[in-house]
Amino acid sequence: MSERDRIERWIDSNIISEELKNAIPIDGIADTFTYREAIGWLERSYPGFWKKGKKAKRIVFVKELVPKLIRGEVKVTYRTRPKHGLYYVVESRFRREVRALIEFYRSEVIEMDELTDEDARLAGVETAERLRCLFLKWYGRIPEKVYRNWFRLVRVF
Repeated sequence: MSERDRIERWIDSNIISEELKNAIPIDGIADTFTYREAIGWLERSYPGFWKKGKKAKRIVFVKELVPKLIRGEVKVTYRTRPKHGLYYVVESRFRREVRALIEFYRSEVIEMDELTDEDARLAGVETAERLRCLFLKWYGRIPEKVYRNWFRLVRVF
């Protein structure tokens, strides 16, 4: 069995989700590292992708916000639940291309009627009214309270 085959087999048996495999450049890894080096590099370079240790969950961002997130213009996301830990970012529930890995580090409860345009811009949305409209579209209602979830960009794919 070649080094590449061994590395691919390790990935297949240790990755938490098939959709994450497309983010891993297997050709470059197999050409550059031995098996043991590759495993160490994969674990360090793709935290949260593996069955052992911290696991990343999936989070959907609307297509227009993903480039802003990648450029560092989006610092928070407003959701009906608090978020903590590692998440891999996709643009829709159906399109599974992984775009980035983010880590949530703080959540705070916000009254929706107190949300300002400045608060909305932290999430990459122009106005608080537009953000309320998006909640209506996504959830079918505008909740009284939401969680402002702060995150940092860990990696772009």
